[in-house]
Amino acid sequence: MKQASETGTVWYTLALRSPMELVRVFYDHIQPILADGHEDNDEFYTVMVDNWTAKAVPFINKELADKEDYDRRLRQAFEDEAGESVENSL
Repeated sequence: MKQASETGTVWYTLALRSPMELVRVFYDHIQPILADGHEDNDEFYTVMVDNWTAKAVPFINKELADKEDYDRRLRQAFEDEAGESVENSL
C-alpha cells in the first residue's frame, strides 16, 4: 500500500472506479509525483498538448488562425469606421 501511494497507482486505481474523477485525481495526486512544479514550466504544457484530445495540434492551429483572422477583420472594421468618420467631419 505504501508503494502504491508513493507511485500514485493507488490514485489511478481509485480513479478507474469513477472515470469522471480521473482528470481531477490525475492533476491532484498523480501529476505532482510525475512532474512536481510543472505549473511554472511553460514547456510542460507544450509537451502535454498531445494528451489533451485527439488531433489537438490541428485544432489549436485552427483556433489560432481563426483568432488572427478575427483580429485582422476587427482592425479593418475600426480603420474603415475611423476613415468614414474623418470624411464625414470634413
